[in-house]
Amino acid sequence: MTRTRQDSAANAQAKPPLPTGLVFEIRFPNFTPRITIRSDRELTVKIVAGKYLGFSDTTAYEATTVRDGVVFLSGQEHNGSAIVHALDFEGGVAYTAVRPETSPLQRMTGPIDIKSAAQARCIRAMSGGADSLGNGGAALLRLWWLSLLIVAGFSPLAAHAQDANLASVWSAPASVSVSRREVTFRNGDVTLKGDLYLPATTRKVPVIVVFHAATVATRDLPLFRHLTQMMPPLGIGVLVFDRRGSGASGGQPASGGYNVLADDGCAALRMLTRDPRVDPKRIGFWGLSQGGWISTLAASRCPGAAFAISVSAPMTTPAVQMDFAVANVLRIDGYSQADIDQAVGARDAVDAFEHGALDRATAQRRLDAAAAQPWFPLIYMEKTFHDPAQSGWPGEMWQDPIVWLQGDKAPTLIVYGAKDPWVPVAVSLKVLRARAAQFPNVTTEVVAGADHDMMLSASPKEQVDPKTMDNLAPDDPAYFALLASWLTHQGLVATWRR
Repeated sequence: MTRTRQDSAANAQAKPPLPTGLVFEIRFPNFTPRITIRSDRELTVKIVAGKYLGFSDTTAYEATTVRDGVVFLSGQEHNGSAIVHALDFEGGVAYTAVRPETSPLQRMTGPIDIKSAAQARCIRAMSGGADSLGNGGAALLRLWWLSLLIVAGFSPLAAHAQDANLASVWSAPASVSVSRREVTFRNGDVTLKGDLYLPATTRKVPVIVVFHAATVATRDLPLFRHLTQMMPPLGIGVLVFDRRGSGASGGQPASGGYNVLADDGCAALRMLTRDPRVDPKRIGFWGLSQGGWISTLAASRCPGAAFAISVSAPMTTPAVQMDFAVANVLRIDGYSQADIDQAVGARDAVDAFEHGALDRATAQRRLDAAAAQPWFPLIYMEKTFHDPAQSGWPGEMWQDPIVWLQGDKAPTLIVYGAKDPWVPVAVSLKVLRARAAQFPNVTTEVVAGADHDMMLSASPKEQVDPKTMDNLAPDDPAYFALLASWLTHQGLVATWRR
Protein backbone atom coordinates (compact mmCIF):
# COMPACT_ATOMS: atom_id res chain seq x y z
CA MET A 1 0.00 0.00 0.00
CA THR A 2 1.36 3.44 -0.95
CA ARG A 3 1.53 6.35 1.48
CA THR A 4 -1.31 8.11 -0.36
CA ARG A 5 -3.56 5.11 0.14
CA GLN A 6 -2.51 4.81 3.77
CA ASP A 7 -3.35 8.48 4.35
CA SER A 8 -6.71 8.05 2.62
CA ALA A 9 -7.53 5.02 4.74
CA ALA A 10 -6.62 6.86 7.92
CA ASN A 11 -8.81 9.81 6.94
CA ALA A 12 -11.70 7.47 6.13
CA GLN A 13 -11.41 5.88 9.55
CA ALA A 14 -11.31 9.26 11.28
CA LYS A 15 -14.13 10.77 9.27
CA PRO A 16 -16.88 8.48 7.91
CA PRO A 17 -18.07 9.34 4.39
CA LEU A 18 -21.67 9.80 5.61
CA PRO A 19 -22.22 11.03 9.18
CA THR A 20 -24.72 9.20 11.37
CA GLY A 21 -28.03 11.08 11.49
CA LEU A 22 -27.71 12.53 7.99
CA VAL A 23 -31.09 12.65 6.21
CA PHE A 24 -31.37 13.55 2.54
CA GLU A 25 -33.81 13.09 -0.33
CA ILE A 26 -33.13 12.53 -4.02
CA ARG A 27 -35.81 13.89 -6.37
CA PHE A 28 -35.78 11.39 -9.22
CA PRO A 29 -38.21 11.96 -12.12
CA ASN A 30 -40.79 9.43 -10.91
CA PHE A 31 -40.25 9.12 -7.17
CA THR A 32 -38.36 10.57 -4.20
CA PRO A 33 -36.46 8.37 -1.72
CA ARG A 34 -35.51 9.71 1.71
CA ILE A 35 -32.27 8.17 2.99
CA THR A 36 -31.43 8.22 6.70
CA ILE A 37 -27.91 7.23 7.77
CA ARG A 38 -28.34 5.25 11.01
CA SER A 39 -24.72 4.21 11.53
CA ASP A 40 -21.55 3.73 9.55
CA ARG A 41 -23.02 0.46 8.22
CA GLU A 42 -26.80 0.80 8.20
CA LEU A 43 -29.30 3.11 6.53
CA THR A 44 -33.05 3.35 5.99
CA VAL A 45 -34.60 4.29 2.67
CA LYS A 46 -38.24 5.39 2.47
CA ILE A 47 -40.13 6.52 -0.64
CA VAL A 48 -41.84 9.80 0.30
CA ALA A 49 -43.29 10.88 -3.05
CA GLY A 50 -44.27 9.47 -6.44
CA LYS A 51 -44.24 5.83 -7.44
CA TYR A 52 -43.67 3.24 -4.72
CA LEU A 53 -44.90 5.75 -2.11
CA GLY A 54 -44.69 4.21 1.36
CA PHE A 55 -41.97 1.63 0.56
CA SER A 56 -39.37 1.43 3.35
CA ASP A 57 -36.33 -0.76 3.95
CA THR A 58 -33.40 -0.76 6.38
CA THR A 59 -30.25 -2.31 4.92
CA ALA A 60 -26.48 -2.49 5.22
CA TYR A 61 -24.45 -0.19 3.00
CA GLU A 62 -20.92 0.70 2.02
CA ALA A 63 -19.71 4.25 1.36
CA THR A 64 -16.48 5.55 -0.12
CA THR A 65 -15.26 9.15 -0.33
CA VAL A 66 -14.10 9.90 -3.87
CA ARG A 67 -13.04 13.46 -3.12
CA ASP A 68 -14.27 16.25 -0.89
CA GLY A 69 -18.06 16.36 -1.09
CA VAL A 70 -18.37 13.34 -3.40
CA VAL A 71 -19.36 9.94 -2.02
CA PHE A 72 -20.15 6.59 -3.60
CA LEU A 73 -22.92 4.77 -1.70
CA SER A 74 -23.85 1.17 -2.51
CA GLY A 75 -26.03 -1.53 -1.02
CA GLN A 76 -28.64 -4.19 -1.68
CA GLU A 77 -32.28 -3.99 -0.62
CA HIS A 78 -34.08 -7.00 0.83
CA ASN A 79 -36.10 -7.31 -2.39
CA GLY A 80 -32.86 -8.10 -4.23
CA SER A 81 -32.29 -4.73 -5.92
CA ALA A 82 -28.61 -3.66 -6.04
CA ILE A 83 -28.15 0.11 -5.91
CA VAL A 84 -25.19 2.43 -6.44
CA HIS A 85 -25.40 6.20 -5.84
CA ALA A 86 -22.71 8.70 -6.82
CA LEU A 87 -23.55 11.58 -4.46
CA ASP A 88 -22.17 15.00 -5.37
CA PHE A 89 -23.21 16.91 -2.24
CA GLU A 90 -21.48 20.10 -3.30
CA GLY A 91 -23.09 20.08 -6.73
CA GLY A 92 -26.36 18.88 -5.22
CA VAL A 93 -26.84 16.01 -7.70
CA ALA A 94 -27.08 12.22 -7.38
CA TYR A 95 -26.25 9.79 -10.20
CA THR A 96 -27.88 6.45 -9.45
CA ALA A 97 -28.07 2.99 -10.97
CA VAL A 98 -30.49 0.30 -9.81
CA ARG A 99 -30.31 -3.32 -10.89
CA PRO A 100 -33.53 -5.06 -9.76
CA GLU A 101 -33.25 -8.80 -9.23
CA THR A 102 -35.47 -9.64 -12.20
CA SER A 103 -35.56 -6.43 -14.27
CA PRO A 104 -33.20 -4.49 -16.55
CA LEU A 105 -30.76 -1.92 -15.24
CA GLN A 106 -32.25 1.50 -14.47
CA ARG A 107 -30.23 4.74 -14.46
CA MET A 108 -31.50 7.94 -12.83
CA THR A 109 -30.30 11.41 -11.95
CA GLY A 110 -31.87 13.82 -9.48
CA PRO A 111 -31.14 16.78 -7.19
CA ILE A 112 -30.16 16.11 -3.58
CA ASP A 113 -32.11 17.86 -0.83
CA ILE A 114 -30.47 17.73 2.62
CA LYS A 115 -33.26 17.99 5.14
CA SER A 116 -31.82 20.44 7.69
CA ALA A 117 -29.43 23.37 7.75
CA ALA A 118 -27.36 21.66 10.47
CA GLN A 119 -26.92 18.59 8.30
CA ALA A 120 -26.02 20.76 5.32
CA ARG A 121 -23.33 22.43 7.43
CA CYS A 122 -22.12 18.99 8.49
CA ILE A 123 -21.73 17.95 4.87
CA ARG A 124 -20.01 21.24 4.12
CA ALA A 125 -17.56 20.64 6.97
CA MET A 126 -17.10 17.04 5.87
CA SER A 127 -16.21 18.20 2.38
CA GLY A 128 -13.69 20.74 3.61
CA GLY A 129 -15.70 23.61 2.12
CA ALA A 130 -14.96 22.52 -1.42
CA ASP A 131 -16.65 24.25 -4.31
CA SER A 132 -19.13 22.48 -6.57
CA LEU A 133 -17.66 20.20 -9.18
CA GLY A 134 -18.87 22.53 -11.94
CA ASN A 135 -19.56 21.41 -15.49
CA GLY A 136 -16.19 19.77 -16.10
CA GLY A 137 -16.09 18.13 -12.68
CA ALA A 138 -19.64 16.89 -13.05
CA ALA A 139 -18.72 15.27 -16.34
CA LEU A 140 -15.71 13.64 -14.64
CA LEU A 141 -17.97 12.45 -11.80
CA ARG A 142 -20.30 10.83 -14.30
CA LEU A 143 -17.34 8.96 -15.78
CA TRP A 144 -16.21 7.85 -12.30
CA TRP A 145 -19.78 6.74 -11.68
CA LEU A 146 -19.92 4.71 -14.85
CA SER A 147 -16.52 3.18 -14.13
CA LEU A 148 -17.55 2.14 -10.62
CA LEU A 149 -20.77 0.59 -11.90
CA ILE A 150 -18.87 -1.38 -14.50
CA VAL A 151 -16.44 -2.66 -11.86
CA ALA A 152 -19.44 -3.51 -9.65
CA GLY A 153 -20.87 -5.64 -12.42
CA PHE A 154 -23.22 -3.23 -14.20
CA SER A 155 -21.85 -4.39 -17.55
CA PRO A 156 -24.63 -2.81 -19.70
CA LEU A 157 -23.08 0.59 -18.91
CA ALA A 158 -19.77 -0.23 -20.57
CA ALA A 159 -20.94 1.08 -23.94
CA HIS A 160 -22.16 4.30 -22.32
CA ALA A 161 -18.79 4.83 -20.62
CA GLN A 162 -17.01 4.29 -23.93
CA ASP A 163 -19.38 6.72 -25.66
CA ALA A 164 -18.80 9.33 -22.95
CA ASN A 165 -15.03 9.03 -23.36
CA LEU A 166 -15.31 9.28 -27.13
CA ALA A 167 -17.67 12.28 -27.00
CA SER A 168 -15.22 14.21 -24.83
CA VAL A 169 -12.86 14.33 -27.83
CA TRP A 170 -15.25 16.19 -30.13
CA SER A 171 -17.51 18.03 -27.67
CA ALA A 172 -17.93 21.80 -28.01
CA PRO A 173 -19.47 24.39 -25.68
CA ALA A 174 -23.16 25.18 -26.21
CA SER A 175 -24.20 28.58 -27.55
CA VAL A 176 -26.50 29.10 -24.59
CA SER A 177 -25.70 27.98 -21.08
CA VAL A 178 -28.54 27.44 -18.64
CA SER A 179 -28.61 27.82 -14.87
CA ARG A 180 -30.97 25.99 -12.55
CA ARG A 181 -31.61 27.32 -9.05
CA GLU A 182 -34.10 26.23 -6.42
CA VAL A 183 -36.42 29.05 -5.37
CA THR A 184 -38.85 29.44 -2.49
CA PHE A 185 -41.97 31.60 -2.37
CA ARG A 186 -45.12 31.87 -0.29
CA ASN A 187 -48.84 32.09 -0.88
CA GLY A 188 -50.32 33.10 2.46
CA ASP A 189 -48.97 30.70 5.08
CA VAL A 190 -47.95 28.01 2.56
CA THR A 191 -44.32 27.75 1.41
CA LEU A 192 -43.78 26.49 -2.13
CA LYS A 193 -40.53 25.35 -3.72
CA GLY A 194 -39.48 24.96 -7.32
CA ASP A 195 -36.64 25.15 -9.83
CA LEU A 196 -35.97 28.24 -11.93
CA TYR A 197 -34.20 27.68 -15.27
CA LEU A 198 -32.67 30.78 -16.87
CA PRO A 199 -30.47 31.33 -19.92
CA ALA A 200 -27.13 33.02 -19.24
CA THR A 201 -27.46 36.58 -20.58
CA THR A 202 -27.03 40.19 -19.53
CA ARG A 203 -30.62 40.97 -20.58
CA LYS A 204 -33.73 40.56 -18.47
CA VAL A 205 -35.64 37.54 -19.71
CA PRO A 206 -39.32 36.52 -19.84
CA VAL A 207 -40.35 33.54 -17.72
CA ILE A 208 -43.03 30.86 -18.02
CA VAL A 209 -44.59 29.69 -14.74
CA VAL A 210 -45.72 26.08 -15.11
CA PHE A 211 -48.96 24.62 -13.73
CA HIS A 212 -49.55 20.92 -13.12
CA ALA A 213 -51.92 18.42 -14.64
CA ALA A 214 -54.23 16.74 -12.11
CA THR A 215 -52.04 13.63 -11.78
CA VAL A 216 -48.66 15.38 -12.14
CA ALA A 217 -47.73 17.17 -8.93
CA THR A 218 -43.96 17.55 -8.73
CA ARG A 219 -41.41 19.55 -10.66
CA ASP A 220 -39.25 16.61 -11.75
CA LEU A 221 -41.67 14.69 -13.97
CA PRO A 222 -41.00 14.16 -17.70
CA LEU A 223 -44.00 16.27 -18.76
CA PHE A 224 -42.08 19.47 -18.01
CA ARG A 225 -38.77 18.47 -19.59
CA HIS A 226 -39.59 19.93 -23.01
CA LEU A 227 -40.09 23.34 -21.40
CA THR A 228 -36.90 23.32 -19.32
CA GLN A 229 -34.87 22.09 -22.30
CA MET A 230 -36.52 24.08 -25.09
CA MET A 231 -37.30 27.49 -23.61
CA PRO A 232 -33.95 28.72 -22.18
CA PRO A 233 -32.19 28.37 -25.57
CA LEU A 234 -34.99 30.58 -26.95
CA GLY A 235 -34.17 33.17 -24.29
CA ILE A 236 -37.13 32.30 -22.02
CA GLY A 237 -36.86 31.19 -18.41
CA VAL A 238 -39.02 28.46 -16.86
CA LEU A 239 -40.23 28.04 -13.27
CA VAL A 240 -41.49 24.55 -12.36
CA PHE A 241 -42.59 24.11 -8.75
CA ASP A 242 -43.97 21.35 -6.59
CA ARG A 243 -47.73 21.72 -6.23
CA ARG A 244 -48.91 22.47 -2.70
CA GLY A 245 -48.99 19.35 -0.58
CA SER A 246 -46.51 17.56 -2.89
CA GLY A 247 -42.75 17.18 -3.10
CA ALA A 248 -40.93 19.89 -1.14
CA SER A 249 -43.89 22.29 -1.06
CA GLY A 250 -45.96 22.71 2.07
CA GLY A 251 -49.70 22.90 2.63
CA GLN A 252 -52.43 20.43 1.87
CA PRO A 253 -53.49 19.29 -1.63
CA ALA A 254 -56.12 21.66 -3.02
CA SER A 255 -58.05 19.03 -5.05
CA GLY A 256 -60.68 21.08 -6.88
CA GLY A 257 -59.59 24.36 -5.31
CA TYR A 258 -58.73 25.93 -8.64
CA ASN A 259 -58.57 29.48 -7.27
CA VAL A 260 -56.03 28.41 -4.65
CA LEU A 261 -53.87 26.68 -7.26
CA ALA A 262 -54.08 29.71 -9.57
CA ASP A 263 -53.08 32.00 -6.71
CA ASP A 264 -50.02 29.84 -6.08
CA GLY A 265 -48.96 30.68 -9.62
CA CYS A 266 -49.66 34.36 -8.99
CA ALA A 267 -47.42 34.17 -5.92
CA ALA A 268 -44.69 32.72 -8.14
CA LEU A 269 -45.19 35.62 -10.57
CA ARG A 270 -44.80 38.17 -7.76
CA MET A 271 -41.63 36.48 -6.57
CA LEU A 272 -40.18 36.56 -10.08
CA THR A 273 -40.85 40.28 -10.50
CA ARG A 274 -38.29 40.87 -7.74
CA ASP A 275 -35.58 38.84 -9.50
CA PRO A 276 -33.17 41.25 -11.27
CA ARG A 277 -32.61 38.70 -14.07
CA VAL A 278 -36.31 38.56 -14.99
CA ASP A 279 -38.35 41.03 -17.06
CA PRO A 280 -41.28 41.72 -14.67
CA LYS A 281 -43.57 42.69 -17.57
CA ARG A 282 -43.10 39.41 -19.46
CA ILE A 283 -44.10 36.66 -17.05
CA GLY A 284 -46.88 34.28 -18.05
CA PHE A 285 -48.29 30.81 -17.51
CA TRP A 286 -48.30 27.38 -19.15
CA GLY A 287 -50.38 24.38 -18.13
CA LEU A 288 -51.61 21.06 -19.51
CA SER A 289 -55.01 19.49 -18.85
CA GLN A 290 -56.19 20.78 -15.46
CA GLY A 291 -53.10 22.99 -15.53
CA GLY A 292 -54.38 24.52 -18.77
CA TRP A 293 -57.56 25.61 -17.01
CA ILE A 294 -55.51 27.04 -14.17
CA SER A 295 -53.22 28.95 -16.55
CA THR A 296 -56.16 30.96 -17.92
CA LEU A 297 -57.66 31.33 -14.45
CA ALA A 298 -54.34 32.64 -13.12
CA ALA A 299 -54.09 35.08 -16.04
CA SER A 300 -57.53 36.40 -15.06
CA ARG A 301 -56.52 36.75 -11.39
CA CYS A 302 -53.01 38.21 -11.87
CA PRO A 303 -53.08 41.73 -13.34
CA GLY A 304 -49.40 41.42 -14.28
CA ALA A 305 -49.72 38.24 -16.36
CA ALA A 306 -48.23 38.79 -19.82
CA PHE A 307 -49.56 35.64 -21.52
CA ALA A 308 -51.16 32.24 -20.96
CA ILE A 309 -50.74 28.89 -22.73
CA SER A 310 -53.41 26.25 -22.18
CA VAL A 311 -52.72 22.75 -23.53
CA SER A 312 -55.40 20.03 -23.66
CA ALA A 313 -57.85 21.83 -21.36
CA PRO A 314 -61.49 21.45 -22.52
CA MET A 315 -64.01 24.25 -22.70
CA THR A 316 -66.58 22.09 -20.91
CA THR A 317 -67.20 21.48 -17.24
CA PRO A 318 -65.09 18.76 -15.61
CA ALA A 319 -68.25 16.64 -15.28
CA VAL A 320 -68.79 16.64 -19.06
CA GLN A 321 -65.10 16.05 -19.71
CA MET A 322 -64.96 13.07 -17.35
CA ASP A 323 -67.99 11.43 -18.96
CA PHE A 324 -66.19 11.70 -22.30
CA ALA A 325 -62.93 10.38 -20.84
CA VAL A 326 -64.47 7.46 -18.95
CA ALA A 327 -66.31 6.32 -22.08
CA ASN A 328 -63.02 6.28 -23.99
CA VAL A 329 -61.07 4.58 -21.20
CA LEU A 330 -63.57 1.70 -21.20
CA ARG A 331 -63.69 1.66 -25.00
CA ILE A 332 -59.89 1.35 -25.18
CA ASP A 333 -59.99 -1.47 -22.62
CA GLY A 334 -62.43 -3.38 -24.82
CA TYR A 335 -65.66 -2.99 -22.85
CA SER A 336 -69.05 -2.97 -24.57
CA GLN A 337 -71.27 0.02 -25.25
CA ALA A 338 -73.64 -1.33 -22.59
CA ASP A 339 -70.80 -1.19 -20.05
CA ILE A 340 -69.95 2.33 -21.17
CA ASP A 341 -73.56 3.46 -20.84
CA GLN A 342 -73.79 1.99 -17.33
CA ALA A 343 -70.52 3.62 -16.21
CA VAL A 344 -71.43 7.06 -17.53
CA GLY A 345 -74.94 6.60 -16.14
CA ALA A 346 -73.54 6.01 -12.65
CA ARG A 347 -71.48 9.20 -12.85
CA ASP A 348 -74.46 11.14 -14.17
CA ALA A 349 -76.69 9.79 -11.37
CA VAL A 350 -74.35 11.17 -8.72
CA ASP A 351 -74.14 14.45 -10.62
CA ALA A 352 -77.94 14.64 -10.80
CA PHE A 353 -78.21 13.99 -7.05
CA GLU A 354 -75.72 16.77 -6.32
CA HIS A 355 -77.84 19.06 -8.51
CA GLY A 356 -80.99 18.09 -6.60
CA ALA A 357 -82.51 16.41 -9.67
CA LEU A 358 -82.38 12.81 -8.39
CA ASP A 359 -83.02 11.21 -5.01
CA ARG A 360 -80.16 9.68 -3.05
CA ALA A 361 -81.55 6.11 -3.07
CA THR A 362 -81.75 5.98 -6.87
CA ALA A 363 -78.32 7.50 -7.31
CA GLN A 364 -76.78 5.10 -4.80
CA ARG A 365 -78.49 2.12 -6.44
CA ARG A 366 -77.00 2.99 -9.83
CA LEU A 367 -73.59 3.55 -8.27
CA ASP A 368 -73.79 0.22 -6.42
CA ALA A 369 -74.60 -1.58 -9.65
CA ALA A 370 -71.58 0.00 -11.30
CA ALA A 371 -69.35 -0.79 -8.31
CA ALA A 372 -70.09 -4.50 -8.83
CA GLN A 373 -68.56 -4.41 -12.33
CA PRO A 374 -64.91 -5.23 -13.12
CA TRP A 375 -64.45 -1.87 -14.83
CA PHE A 376 -65.47 0.23 -11.79
CA PRO A 377 -61.85 1.10 -10.82
CA LEU A 378 -61.51 2.76 -14.24
CA ILE A 379 -64.31 5.34 -13.88
CA TYR A 380 -62.81 7.61 -11.20
CA MET A 381 -65.61 7.23 -8.65
CA GLU A 382 -65.87 6.32 -4.98
CA LYS A 383 -68.50 3.81 -3.81
CA THR A 384 -70.52 6.44 -1.98
CA PHE A 385 -71.02 10.20 -2.05
CA HIS A 386 -71.88 13.11 0.23
CA ASP A 387 -74.77 15.54 0.37
CA PRO A 388 -74.16 18.70 -1.67
CA ALA A 389 -73.36 20.82 1.39
CA GLN A 390 -70.47 18.49 2.36
CA SER A 391 -69.46 17.23 -1.06
CA GLY A 392 -66.49 18.36 -3.08
CA TRP A 393 -68.31 17.37 -6.28
CA PRO A 394 -69.90 20.76 -7.07
CA GLY A 395 -66.65 22.67 -6.57
CA GLU A 396 -64.64 20.23 -8.65
CA MET A 397 -67.09 19.10 -11.34
CA TRP A 398 -69.20 22.13 -12.16
CA GLN A 399 -66.58 24.77 -12.88
CA ASP A 400 -67.06 26.55 -16.21
CA PRO A 401 -63.70 27.33 -17.86
CA ILE A 402 -65.36 29.83 -20.20
CA VAL A 403 -65.92 32.07 -17.17
CA TRP A 404 -62.20 31.97 -16.43
CA LEU A 405 -61.39 32.73 -20.05
CA GLN A 406 -63.67 35.76 -19.97
CA GLY A 407 -61.49 37.27 -17.25
CA ASP A 408 -58.24 36.50 -19.10
CA LYS A 409 -57.25 39.56 -21.11
CA ALA A 410 -53.66 38.51 -21.80
CA PRO A 411 -52.61 37.00 -25.14
CA THR A 412 -53.60 33.34 -24.82
CA LEU A 413 -52.78 30.22 -26.83
CA ILE A 414 -55.14 27.23 -26.52
CA VAL A 415 -53.78 23.99 -27.97
CA TYR A 416 -55.49 20.63 -28.48
CA GLY A 417 -54.36 17.29 -29.83
CA ALA A 418 -56.57 15.91 -32.60
CA LYS A 419 -56.36 12.40 -31.10
CA ASP A 420 -56.98 13.20 -27.43
CA PRO A 421 -59.08 10.50 -25.70
CA TRP A 422 -59.41 12.55 -22.51
CA VAL A 423 -60.88 15.80 -23.81
CA PRO A 424 -63.92 16.50 -26.04
CA VAL A 425 -61.91 18.57 -28.49
CA ALA A 426 -64.68 18.93 -31.10
CA VAL A 427 -67.12 20.24 -28.47
CA SER A 428 -64.48 22.63 -27.11
CA LEU A 429 -63.76 24.00 -30.58
CA LYS A 430 -67.47 24.54 -31.17
CA VAL A 431 -67.77 26.51 -27.93
CA LEU A 432 -64.73 28.66 -28.70
CA ARG A 433 -65.75 29.38 -32.28
CA ALA A 434 -69.26 30.39 -31.20
CA ARG A 435 -67.72 32.94 -28.83
CA ALA A 436 -64.72 33.98 -30.91
CA ALA A 437 -65.80 37.64 -30.92
CA GLN A 438 -65.60 37.69 -27.10
CA PHE A 439 -62.01 36.46 -27.11
CA PRO A 440 -59.90 38.49 -29.57
CA ASN A 441 -56.85 37.72 -27.40
CA VAL A 442 -57.22 33.94 -27.85
CA THR A 443 -55.56 31.81 -30.53
CA THR A 444 -56.79 28.21 -30.82
CA GLU A 445 -54.82 25.47 -32.58
CA VAL A 446 -55.30 21.72 -33.04
CA VAL A 447 -52.18 19.60 -33.59
CA ALA A 448 -52.82 16.76 -36.04
CA GLY A 449 -51.86 13.36 -34.66
CA ALA A 450 -51.15 14.57 -31.13
CA ASP A 451 -52.79 13.09 -28.07
CA HIS A 452 -53.59 14.60 -24.66
CA ASP A 453 -49.89 14.93 -23.74
CA MET A 454 -48.87 16.19 -27.20
CA MET A 455 -47.39 12.80 -28.02
CA LEU A 456 -47.24 10.79 -31.22
CA SER A 457 -45.61 7.70 -29.77
CA ALA A 458 -47.97 6.61 -26.95
CA SER A 459 -50.49 3.87 -27.69
CA PRO A 460 -54.13 4.39 -26.66
CA LYS A 461 -53.56 1.96 -23.77
CA GLU A 462 -50.58 3.94 -22.54
CA GLN A 463 -52.52 7.20 -22.80
CA VAL A 464 -55.18 6.06 -20.31
CA ASP A 465 -53.21 3.74 -18.01
CA PRO A 466 -52.63 5.42 -14.60
CA LYS A 467 -49.41 3.42 -14.20
CA THR A 468 -47.81 5.12 -17.21
CA MET A 469 -49.12 8.67 -16.84
CA ASP A 470 -46.13 9.94 -14.85
CA ASN A 471 -43.84 8.94 -17.73
CA LEU A 472 -45.72 10.66 -20.55
CA ALA A 473 -44.08 13.70 -22.14
CA PRO A 474 -44.63 15.70 -25.36
CA ASP A 475 -42.75 14.45 -28.42
CA ASP A 476 -44.70 15.95 -31.34
CA PRO A 477 -42.47 18.32 -33.38
CA ALA A 478 -45.55 20.17 -34.63
CA TYR A 479 -46.42 21.11 -31.04
CA PHE A 480 -42.86 22.31 -30.38
CA ALA A 481 -42.93 24.39 -33.56
CA LEU A 482 -46.31 25.86 -32.64
CA LEU A 483 -45.06 26.94 -29.22
CA ALA A 484 -41.95 28.56 -30.67
CA SER A 485 -43.93 30.29 -33.42
CA TRP A 486 -46.55 31.73 -31.06
CA LEU A 487 -43.98 32.88 -28.50
CA THR A 488 -41.99 34.53 -31.30
CA HIS A 489 -45.14 36.31 -32.48
CA GLN A 490 -45.59 37.62 -28.92
CA GLY A 491 -42.06 39.07 -28.97
CA LEU A 492 -40.81 36.71 -26.26
CA VAL A 493 -38.17 34.73 -28.18
CA ALA A 494 -34.70 36.25 -28.03
CA THR A 495 -32.80 37.17 -31.17
CA TRP A 496 -29.63 37.96 -29.22
CA ARG A 497 -26.81 35.79 -27.99
CA ARG A 498 -25.29 37.77 -25.14
